[in-house]
Amino acid sequence: MTTRIYAAIFAVFALVAIAWVGYWHYVAGEAQRSLRTFVSAQTEQGSQLSIGRIVRHGFPVLLRLELQDVAYAAARGGWSAATDRADLHVQMLNPRHVMLEAKAPIAVSRSDGSVTNVSADAMIASVRTSRGRLAAAGIEANNLVLDDPAQEGALTVRSALVNVRPDARAAGEYQLAFEAHNLTLPRPVRSFEGFGLDVETLRAAIVVTHGADLLET
Repeated sequence: MTTRIYAAIFAVFALVAIAWVGYWHYVAGEAQRSLRTFVSAQTEQGSQLSIGRIVRHGFPVLLRLELQDVAYAAARGGWSAATDRADLHVQMLNPRHVMLEAKAPIAVSRSDGSVTNVSADAMIASVRTSRGRLAAAGIEANNLVLDDPAQEGALTVRSALVNVRPDARAAGEYQLAFEAHNLTLPRPVRSFEGFGLDVETLRAAIVVTHGADLLET
């Protein structure tokens, strides 16, 4: 009798393990397919997004897609961004919740040829969707540095947090909250030189109207 119980427990465990392995690879495959769909959509809109290589990590508990040689060029505005590596973390029990973590400095170029190098000890963007719509999004960074090699000085921020979520009071509008601590400006702001270069805390709460139209573009 005891042997049968152990055999039944082992069989259940084996079935659960096999099901989980299949689920992990299914979620990883869906994540990569979603990335390819997103890349194609950017091309259709006139932008260019390329990912050199995607490597899967985290099996069997976590799922992380290592994105190598990522480059993006906007269809409008004449700006582009590139980084050697970014990691896409997918929540296994809620695949609609993903986090993009910068693992290397990001070079942002503008149409006039100027470049800003963005780096941080930690910089993570989080996106959660529900029924195909944005439920919440945010960016968090620690020891953020924005450096323009052609200009003197760099903008540094000890911690920064940006959150965006739909405004429940009006359809198509979004609430945006921004908070930053211990900012140091690279140079005095024209006409505000008397305020100096250091800002202890900066907060903003904004309601974005016609936000749905902005997301579509």
